[in-house]
Amino acid sequence: MARLRVVLGVMLLAAGSVWSQTQLHPVPQAGSRTQQAYDRVEDILADLRTRGYVDPLAVIRRLEAAPDRPGAAAPVEARRRYHAALGILAAAADDAGKLEAARAALTALGQEQRCGPCTAQAKVLQSQWELTRKGAAPSLQLLDEAEAIMGSAPPADLVVHFRAVRARSYRLAGEFARSVADAVAGLRAAEAAGNDAARVELLVTLALDNASLGDFARAQSQIDEAIALAKRIGHRYQLAYAYLNLGHVQSLQGAREAQRDALMAALEMARGNPALSEVEMLTQSNLADYFLYRGDPQRALDYARRAEALARRLDEQRSLAIALTNVGIATARLGRVDEGLARIREAIAIAKRMDNREHVVGMQQELIAVLEGAGRWREAVAALHEVSGYEKSLVDQARTREVLALQEQFASERNQREITRLSSENARQQALMQARSAQRWMWGALAVAMALAAVLLGQWLRRARRINRSLRRTNAALAEQSTRDPLTGSYNRRHFEALMAHGGPVGEDPANQRRRQPFVSIVMLDLDHFKQVNDLFGHPAGDTVLVAVSARLRALVRQQDAVVRWGGEEFVLVLPGTDAGGAATLVERVLQAVASHPVAVDDRTLPVTVSAGVATLPAAAMAHWQDAVHVADAALYVAKREGRNRAVCVEERVSGGLVAAAADLAAAEAAGQVALARVLGPGVVAASTGY
Repeated sequence: MARLRVVLGVMLLAAGSVWSQTQLHPVPQAGSRTQQAYDRVEDILADLRTRGYVDPLAVIRRLEAAPDRPGAAAPVEARRRYHAALGILAAAADDAGKLEAARAALTALGQEQRCGPCTAQAKVLQSQWELTRKGAAPSLQLLDEAEAIMGSAPPADLVVHFRAVRARSYRLAGEFARSVADAVAGLRAAEAAGNDAARVELLVTLALDNASLGDFARAQSQIDEAIALAKRIGHRYQLAYAYLNLGHVQSLQGAREAQRDALMAALEMARGNPALSEVEMLTQSNLADYFLYRGDPQRALDYARRAEALARRLDEQRSLAIALTNVGIATARLGRVDEGLARIREAIAIAKRMDNREHVVGMQQELIAVLEGAGRWREAVAALHEVSGYEKSLVDQARTREVLALQEQFASERNQREITRLSSENARQQALMQARSAQRWMWGALAVAMALAAVLLGQWLRRARRINRSLRRTNAALAEQSTRDPLTGSYNRRHFEALMAHGGPVGEDPANQRRRQPFVSIVMLDLDHFKQVNDLFGHPAGDTVLVAVSARLRALVRQQDAVVRWGGEEFVLVLPGTDAGGAATLVERVLQAVASHPVAVDDRTLPVTVSAGVATLPAAAMAHWQDAVHVADAALYVAKREGRNRAVCVEERVSGGLVAAAADLAAAEAAGQVALARVLGPGVVAASTGY
């Protein structure tokens, strides 16, 4: 159940709190000197952020027994933090009574003390609880209400909690761009507050978003970072969820045995721990998917029924829908087709009621596969028509530029902070070495041991030079990484935006560039049917195709041109000094170079073609380069619609034509503001075109 594996991962965030962590260090015995330190409320809250817990109810008991727990005379902010922690822990423990008590206390505090953050926190807790029980829509409504009253400078822990819950809500609503935006904002807030636990949770959210959008390389990197951080801080509670989602990401990349290993690790951590019942439930569903893939429907059915029983006990409607779908598929493969279809349709009804588009698409696809296998073609076609609208919404999001830009910006900021840290360390090391060398020289002079002092000084200086060289190499490597795509070696979006903002190669005067190169052409390229390569041959094969196409593009362009990996299977060529005719000639060579030579993958060769959109603008109009990108993207869409393996070139005929074409390409062509030309790839026969 390829699409539904995405959902199994996201449910990790429903029971876990923003602070959910592991109690790797044992709680001291009552009455000991250490126990007194642990029992202070602020120490317990700090422990949650830095060490966490295994059993949330045990931590609730510690908070309730703390001698300094805030009463009616305590500051409002201290009372808010205390009740917020109780509520978040109650949500993790799936304890409705304790969560309602915390929410009621926060609501009363908000009314009595006119405390906007208190009322907002109560609404975030209610949203967190209802998300997996009533769906994303009511959850998001509560979060909108919370945002309106939390104030202009809300407490840091409230910001992190709000961002994490809203990222989950947008994700379950299928709004991945908004989920990414909140997860990135939450990561920034968590890093500023030193909240490593929240960073683990938010990194997993980003990994799941990117997996849903098809960016598996980024998803793998983020889940690896989450696991490494969880291990470093001893965050065993979220580490179990991270292993669960590692299995999900591995399955999407076709690494099925690695998927099974990760799932078994998650299951081992969850068994016997009631606080991790949800991990056990989701792992059982993922293992059902694994055994369906291995052709063992009976074992798949056993795991799926265990997951169904747990989902019903926990009242987890989304997880129940996943389990029911796996039960239905396994039942149908065991020969009971009508019974299996009934279970899948029951699951689809739950997903529709929860308004989860990604679930609906995945479940409908599984329904279609069962119908086709049973030879019930008319029902399969009807189901296919029903799912097409949902699927288009998800595909459109996968091309959202803002999703990629947000993450590139965040990654760039982190790299820049690392460069700054290394530079500061370099200066500190230099000062330290100089002080130590001076001290040793003085002692050598006083002890009439100049020779020995010279030897020691030489050793320190050589060591300092080695450290400086190492730091310079590290700085240079980080700076290079911030402009290059790690898979293909092409430039990334950050470098592209800097290039366009400057108007050409960095270091050259923009006015000279415009005089010498009066035109700039932008080519937007997309690999045709690339999803089929990943689905049929696995993501390593897809990576091989991307690397090969990138190499061919770089071999075709000039030194002053740039090849940019835009995201996924899309590339952009920046061609300074190239007019419309030159761009058309180059794109014809690109179509020929890609289509004429299949890519070798293991023991097979894969035919590859690309579609392209081309926009040419005067260098004097570089301030409108975003419009040129939009026009090239629109032209690419026309090329795709007209049959693929071709290019559509847009040339501005009157001043301002590209700006008009960015708003409506067809209208701009009809008005004579731009002209469109078609370039066909090898083997394509010209046909009539039009909008």
